[in-house]
Amino acid sequence: MIWYVILGLMICVGALIGTMYVGKTVNQTIKSSDPSTQKETQVQSLSSTAYEKSSLKNVRLLTWIYVATFVISIILLAVFIINM
Repeated sequence: MIWYVILGLMICVGALIGTMYVGKTVNQTIKSSDPSTQKETQVQSLSSTAYEKSSLKNVRLLTWIYVATFVISIILLAVFIINM
């Protein structure tokens, strides 16, 4: 039974690492599209569009990370309850 707890903790740590990775990429994107470092409006417009596209990609990735974590956690809980 302790294996279920260990597996659940490993999955949660994996989700945390995935979330931190996505957050890091968001920070890099924000820094690269910072308007104080750019002077041309056309470049700002292009970087704004790129930022919006990467934001949607990051939201999609975070959604999949949390869906997978939730589903696996529910399966582990069910197996744990059945084997009690």
